[in-house]
Amino acid sequence: IKKIDSILEVLDYITYFKEHRSELEYDIDGVVIKLNNIKDQLSLGFKARYPKWATAYKFKAELAYTKLKDIIFTVGRTGQVTPNAILEPVILMGSLISKTTLHNEDFIKEKGLKIGDRVIIQKAGDVIPEIVEAVVSKRTGEEKDFEMPRKCPVCGSETQVHVSENSGTKTLHCTNPDCSAKNVKKFARFVNKNGMDIEGLSIQTILRFMNEGYINEFADFYHLSSHFDVICEMEGVGDKSCENMNKAIEKSRDIHPVNFIYALCIPMIGTDAAKKIVNSIGFEEFLSRLESGVGFEDIDGIGVERSNSVMLWYQNSKNKSGL
Repeated sequence: IKKIDSILEVLDYITYFKEHRSELEYDIDGVVIKLNNIKDQLSLGFKARYPKWATAYKFKAELAYTKLKDIIFTVGRTGQVTPNAILEPVILMGSLISKTTLHNEDFIKEKGLKIGDRVIIQKAGDVIPEIVEAVVSKRTGEEKDFEMPRKCPVCGSETQVHVSENSGTKTLHCTNPDCSAKNVKKFARFVNKNGMDIEGLSIQTILRFMNEGYINEFADFYHLSSHFDVICEMEGVGDKSCENMNKAIEKSRDIHPVNFIYALCIPMIGTDAAKKIVNSIGFEEFLSRLESGVGFEDIDGIGVERSNSVMLWYQNSKNKSGL
C-alpha cells in the first residue's frame, strides 16, 4: 500500500508493478486505486456494486504457448455435453495448466481449433485458463478436425443440439433423462453448501448410495436413515459418520428458500436468479406460479428465457412430484 499525491504518480506506480509483478511472492492481476480522503469518498458515494471512489486497473493477461493434444467431453447436471481441451502441460502465472474448457462447438469453430494445433493460452481475469487462438503458421498437416459426439460419452444415448433463444448459442445435450452423469451432479448440487448444505455427502459417497439403490431422487436423501444399519458397515463409514450425516440432513429441513430453489437444479437458475425470485415474489408465490403456469419474466433479471426454463422444468412429471 502506498499513498500517492498525483495522477502521474499513480501511472508510475502502475508501470512499476507491470514490470516487477513477476518478482512478487504472490500473483497479482492489477492495482487498486482509492481516494484516501473519507470526506471525498462520502461525497462520491457508491454505485450498485462498487464505490465510485475506487477502481481497479487490470494488467494485460500473460500468454503461454502449448499444444492442443486432444479434445474430450464431459456431461454436466443439465445434460450439456461440453468439449474440454487436453493441453501439453505448461506453466502460466505460477500454475501448471494441462486442460481447459472449450465451452461449445461454436467456440471451437470461432477459434479455428484442430487437435494437434499449437495454441496460445491465457488466464481470463488472471484466473481461468482459456485458449486465445491457434498458431496456424505452426501447422504440419497432421492436425485433425474434431466432431461433436452423436452419442453421450457417459450413457451412449443420442445427443441433441439446443439453441439459446437469446444468444443463439448452440450447445449439445444428452437426451437421456436418466443419464448417470446428470443425476450424480444434480445430487451433488442438491447437497452442496449453496443448496441444502448437507455435509458428509461427497460425489463418491453419493455414487456409492446410487449404486446401492438408496438414492434415485432428491427425496431419498431424507430416507437414508432407514439404510444406516448397512451404511455404517461400509468401508470408510462408521457410526459417527452416520450420526453426523443424519444431523446434517435434519438441519437441512430448515434451509432458506433461496438455497432450496438452487438445490432443485433448474436449468439457468443459480443462486443469483433464486435470490431475485424470492426477494421479488416470495417462496409461496413461486410455488403458486409453478402450479398455475404463470411465468416469471416480469421479475427483474429473470427474463423470458429463464422463465421458460423454469416452466419447462416443472412440466417434467418427476420434477413436479419431487417438489
